[in-house]
Amino acid sequence: MKNALLVSAVVLSFVVPVQPVSAAGEKPARESDAVAFGPYFIGYETEPAMEAGGRLITTVHGAVSDAGWRIFKRLRGLPASHETLLGLYLSVVQHEVFGHGSRAREYKLNPEYGFGNDFSGYTEVKKDPRDNLQMVNLSSGGTEADSVLARRILLDMCRPGGWPACSVPLMFFAKTDLSLYVLSTSKPKADNGDAEERSFVNDYENGNDIAIYLASRQAQRLGGRAGDVWNRDYEIDFAEVELKESWNHARAAATWNLADPMLWGGMFLYIRRHLIQAKRATAAPAIPLGHGYGLTAGTRAALAPDSVTRFLDLYFLTPAGIFSVYGRDLTSTEETTMGFGAGVYHLRAGPALTLSLAGDVWRNPSAPEEFEQDDAGWNLSSEAEISLGGPVSLSFKAGGKSEGYFPGAPNDAGAYGGAGVVVAF
Repeated sequence: MKNALLVSAVVLSFVVPVQPVSAAGEKPARESDAVAFGPYFIGYETEPAMEAGGRLITTVHGAVSDAGWRIFKRLRGLPASHETLLGLYLSVVQHEVFGHGSRAREYKLNPEYGFGNDFSGYTEVKKDPRDNLQMVNLSSGGTEADSVLARRILLDMCRPGGWPACSVPLMFFAKTDLSLYVLSTSKPKADNGDAEERSFVNDYENGNDIAIYLASRQAQRLGGRAGDVWNRDYEIDFAEVELKESWNHARAAATWNLADPMLWGGMFLYIRRHLIQAKRATAAPAIPLGHGYGLTAGTRAALAPDSVTRFLDLYFLTPAGIFSVYGRDLTSTEETTMGFGAGVYHLRAGPALTLSLAGDVWRNPSAPEEFEQDDAGWNLSSEAEISLGGPVSLSFKAGGKSEGYFPGAPNDAGAYGGAGVVVAF
C-alpha cells in the first residue's frame, strides 16, 4: 500500500501538465490581472484557529507583497526577494503562533513566543501539558498549522480567475515545513556519547518538534508523564520497536507530502508567469479540458497522536468552482485503515454568494497509544462568503466533528466556527 501510494504520487508529478486552465482561444481564465490589491482577510475562529490564522498570515504577506509589486513589477525577478524572505518568516510565525500556540490556547496552557533574526522561532507555555494527548498535539501543531495554510493557498490557486502569485513562496515554505522537519530528525537510537554528533537525544533535548512528538507517543504507550516529556526529563526507551516504526512512518509521510505535483507545478508557474512574464496572478497547474475546466491532483500528510496519515487529493476545476475527492491512509504501529472525503470549494451560488462545503469520514486504526476516540470518525465543514457590494465581503465558517484528530480541527467532539471580513480592490 505504501509503495503503491508513493509510485502514484511520482506518476502524477509527470502526468499533471505545468499549465493553467484556460478557455479555448481566450486568455487563461484563472489568471486574471483585474484585481489590483487583495483579497485581505481579518477575522476570528474558535481554537485551534489554524485556517483563520493562516488567512491572516496570507493577508500580511499579500499586503506587503502588493506594495512591493507596485514598485518593483517592471524589474523582472525582483519581487522574488521580498516575497520569498517574507514568506519564509511568516511561515515560521504560522508554525509558532497558529500552530503550537493554537493547540496551547485550545488546552489553556498560556503560550508565549519568541522570534530571531535568523528566521527562527519558539513557543513556551506557562503550564505543563496535562496529558500525553495534549503533549503530542502541541508538539506536532507547528507543522500541522503550516500544512493547513499551504492547503488553503493551493485551493485558492484553483479559484476561477486565479490567485495572487505572491502567495506561492509562502505556500512553498509552509508546505515543505513538515517534510523538512521530519526528514532532518535523527534516527532514534541510543546516544553514542559524542556530544558533538547529531543524535535523536540531542534533537529531543534541543526542542526538535518531531523528536518530541515521537517521544510523546512513546510516553503514552509506556506510561510516561507528559510533564516529563515537555521538560525533557523523560528517558527514551530506544529498545522499543514501535519508536523506530513510528519514525519510519513519519518519514514515509514526509516523502509523500513532498511528492505533490501541485507544489512543484505551482512553483514553476510562479517563476514563469510572475517573475519572468510579470503577471500578478497565477493558477494551479492542471490538465486542461477546455472552456475553463481542468483536472489536477495533490498529496499531503499529517502527524496524528497515534498514527500518520497521507492524503491523495483529486480536483475538478470548473468556471463555477472546485470539486474535490480524496482518499487517505491512517497508519499506526498496529494497523492501517482508510479515510475518504469530498468537497466543493468557492462555488458561485449567486451574484453575491460563494459557498464551500466538505465532508470527511475515516476509521481510526488500533494503536498501542490508546487515546480516547471512537472507532469511526467524521468531520463536516462549511464556509460562506457574502458580498456587500464594492470591495467588502463577509466570511462565515461553521463545522462539527467527532472526537479525535483531524488536521486543523479541535480534538474534542462538537461544533466550531468563525467569521471575518474580506476586502479586495
